[in-house]
Amino acid sequence: MELINRTIQECFNQRIQETPQALAYHFGEVKYTWAETGNITFQLAKKLMAEGVRKGDRVGLLSVNSDAWLFYFFALQAIGAQTVLLNTALTDDEIIRNIELTEVNFLCYGKGYRRTFDELMNRLNLICMRKSYYGSIKMLEGMEYWQEMAGEYPVDFSIAEVSDQEICCFLFTSGTTKASKAVMLTHYNVINNARAIAEALRWQPADRMCVTVPFFHCFGLTACILTGLQTGFPLYVLAHYRTLQVCKILEQHQCTILNGVPSMFLAMRHNPIHQDYDLTSVRSGIIAGSPIFEQDYYDICRMFDSQMRLQPSYGQTESSPCITVADYDDDLKTKATGVGRPIEHVELRVIDPESGKICQTGERGMIETRGYHIMKGYYAMPQETAEALKDGWLVTGDIGYLDEDGYLHISGRRKNLIIRGGENIAPEEIEYYIRQIEGIDLVKVMGVPAVVLQEEIVACITTKSSKLTAEQITAELREHLAEYKIPRYIFFLNEIEKSASGKIDEKKLMKTILRKIKEES
Repeated sequence: MELINRTIQECFNQRIQETPQALAYHFGEVKYTWAETGNITFQLAKKLMAEGVRKGDRVGLLSVNSDAWLFYFFALQAIGAQTVLLNTALTDDEIIRNIELTEVNFLCYGKGYRRTFDELMNRLNLICMRKSYYGSIKMLEGMEYWQEMAGEYPVDFSIAEVSDQEICCFLFTSGTTKASKAVMLTHYNVINNARAIAEALRWQPADRMCVTVPFFHCFGLTACILTGLQTGFPLYVLAHYRTLQVCKILEQHQCTILNGVPSMFLAMRHNPIHQDYDLTSVRSGIIAGSPIFEQDYYDICRMFDSQMRLQPSYGQTESSPCITVADYDDDLKTKATGVGRPIEHVELRVIDPESGKICQTGERGMIETRGYHIMKGYYAMPQETAEALKDGWLVTGDIGYLDEDGYLHISGRRKNLIIRGGENIAPEEIEYYIRQIEGIDLVKVMGVPAVVLQEEIVACITTKSSKLTAEQITAELREHLAEYKIPRYIFFLNEIEKSASGKIDEKKLMKTILRKIKEES
C-alpha cells in the first residue's frame, strides 16, 4: 500500500464519481446512493455556510448514529471545518467541558440516546458567552429534508481548499479515570489508516458492513465510515447497539462485515437469541478496544461460520486508531492470544520504561509506535502532548511484548498498575484467574488508596450464580497467585456499568467501591 495525500472530501468526491448509483448507506428503511449522499451533502454545506460556518471553524457534532450525523460530517469536511466529535452518553457537564476545551465555534446537535439536548442548549447559551462561540444548530432530520436536497447533481463538491496535513477532526480519549484530552487527527492520518485496515481485512466493494459502534469514536470513524468510503461497500447502520437488531440486520441484509468491541460480541454470545438467526454471511470483522480472554474469543467465533475471520487489532485514538492487526490467515490460537503485527508503514517497539532500552523478544515493556498514523497532539495541552510524543514516537501507555514472530501481546496498562506495598500488580492477571471460576460473568479489578500499603486491591464481580462467596474466590486465587495479589475487598454487584464505547465506566465503578468500603467500615 502506498500512502496517499488526499483529504476526506477528495476521497468523498472520487467515490461519488466512480460509483454514483451504488448503495452507500442504509438506515432502517431508508437508503442512499453515493450520488444522493453527495447531493444532500452539497446542499447542506451551503446551508451551513449561510449560518456562518467557515473553513477552519471547530464545529461540534452531537448525535447518535444517524443519516443526519453523516451528512453533517461530510458537509463540514466540504467546507473545510474541523469536526469535534462529541460523545452522546456523557453528562451535560462533561459535554460542556469538552466544548470549552476545544473552543468550539458552532455545535450541530441531533438525537440523543433516550434523551434530548434541550437543557444542554439552554446552558450553553448562558455559559458560552465568549466571542469564539457563535451558537448551536439543530440538525435537520427526516426524509422530507433529504429528498428535497437530493435533487440535481451538483457540479462541484470542493468548496474549500484543504491540505491533507490539516486537522479534520478532534476526538476525545475514552479513558474513564481522568479528564478527557482532545486528540487532533489529520486527513492524512485517518485516510491512510482506513486504507490500511481495508487492505489487511481484504474488504471489497461487494461487501456489506453492519455498523454498531458509535461514529463519534475513532473505531467508528476510521474502521467503518472511512473504510466504506475508500472501498465503496455500503454501511447498514444502527443508532446504538442492540443484539436483536444486529442479528436481524445481519440476516436480512446478508452483511459480510461486523466490527465491534469485545463486550459487544460477548453480549451477542451470551444472548441465546443469536441462535435464532443465520449469521453465516459474516465473513470478517475487527475486534478491538479492550483486551479479550482466550476462551471468550473462541466462544465468540463459534457464533459465526468457521471461515469467518474475526481479526484482533490494537490501537488507540492517538494512532488513528489502528497500530496492529492479525494476519488474514492466522489460526485461531494465534488470534486468541495476541493482537497481530504492525500494519504497513507503521513502526512499533517495546521499551524498558526504566532504562529506555529496547526490550528483547518476550520481554515486557512500554509499547511505542511511530508513523503516518500518529496524532498531531492534544489540543491546548502542550505538556501532555510532550509526554505522549517523544522524538516522533507515541508512548501508548500500554505494557506488552513481541514474540519471536513479531506478534504483539498486551499485558496491561501502566496507568492501571496497582502498587501495593511496593509491588507492581497487573489487575488483568487477577481478573484472568477470577474468570476461570465457574459462574463468573464479569469482573473488574481496581486499586483503592490505603494509608500504609499505598493501595489495596478490589475485585468487583457479577455472577451467573448467587452461590459464590468471597471466601471461595479468595481460596481459588490463593491456588494461583502470591498473597500480595489477593484482593482485600471482593464485591458482588448486580451490574458493572459501561460507557458508550462498551468499556467499563471506571469513574462510576470507583464511586460504588468507595461507598461499599465506607459501609463495611
